[in-house]
Amino acid sequence: YDKALEYFEKDLKISIEYYGESHPNVAATLTRIGYVWHTKGQCDKALEYFEKDLKISIEYYGESHPDVAVTLNQIGEIWNDKGQYDKALEYFEKDLKISIEYYGESHPNVAGTLTRIGDVWKTKGQYDKALEYFEKALTIYIHYYGESHPNVAATLTRIGDVWNTKGQYDKALEYFEKALTIYIYY
Repeated sequence: YDKALEYFEKDLKISIEYYGESHPNVAATLTRIGYVWHTKGQCDKALEYFEKDLKISIEYYGESHPDVAVTLNQIGEIWNDKGQYDKALEYFEKDLKISIEYYGESHPNVAGTLTRIGDVWKTKGQYDKALEYFEKALTIYIHYYGESHPNVAATLTRIGDVWNTKGQYDKALEYFEKALTIYIYY
């Protein structure tokens, strides 16, 4: 990771010299650096880079662009990792709004964000809210990929986990078995 950071920092320096500080190529490099810091478990350092990326992306593209949504999502992931679940939800909800505007309500990117929101609600112990988001994501994944896709299986597993946590073991088994069937045959 340190070697990657070394090269990305060189890239950042060159990109700023060539394009200026407010260019999408600079934002993309900031994102890469943020990913590495996040992977290293340095959430505050990653957040610093993602916030810079977000500022540039909003300036360049406006507030409703998919690149902005991706960065909002990354910031949400960091807040989630830091245990700041309300902050994570705030960023994921912004991502969701942009993704729906850009891709429509039945796109896998929307389903991915719904899943992340469901995960946060589950972590917060709001199981019915989690189920609501997971079910929406499941519907999108089935519509987009069909019933035998790994994203469908992963979402079925999440739903099964919630039912298991709620003590509804028969419902949990139903979802786990559906997921297992997909995993076996995929």
